[in-house]
Amino acid sequence: MGTLPDDLELRKLSAAGKTDQEIADDYGVTSQAVAYRLNRLGVFRKGPRTAVLQSMPWDLSCHPRKRELTRQRTFLGLRYFVMKRLGQDVSENAERDLRYFMHHVINGEVLTLHPERGFVYVPRATEDGSLVVRWPADRELTDVLRAIYELRPDETGESVAETA
Repeated sequence: MGTLPDDLELRKLSAAGKTDQEIADDYGVTSQAVAYRLNRLGVFRKGPRTAVLQSMPWDLSCHPRKRELTRQRTFLGLRYFVMKRLGQDVSENAERDLRYFMHHVINGEVLTLHPERGFVYVPRATEDGSLVVRWPADRELTDVLRAIYELRPDETGESVAETA
């Protein structure tokens, strides 16, 4: 039986588009072993979790502080917000983080990724419009993503863009 490469190399192979089976064949292991290891690294390529992570404005898959950032309450609130928008159920504990997130957004703040401080709330600016996040300049905002990340008037009782 073979051995999988180190975590960084495995992430690179995954990011390059290799399937679990292709990686398994290259290293003489099972595709289940590849999937297990990738999942332990936080790389999910199947199921509802993948849709949520792929729709996030920031690619954290290879970020050196990924583990820390994805555990921040601010990020979790956004994650649960996206999950609900995609029609997924969230737990009662997740609802608490979602309420905390919505409190900030409704009160004129958006979430952004700060290089040193991680995910932080900042005052909503005109260019944010009715988005719940400050959209990164290096990521295209498609109509599908806009529909996920726009705060709806029924969620605030007023037009968010008008309050910015």
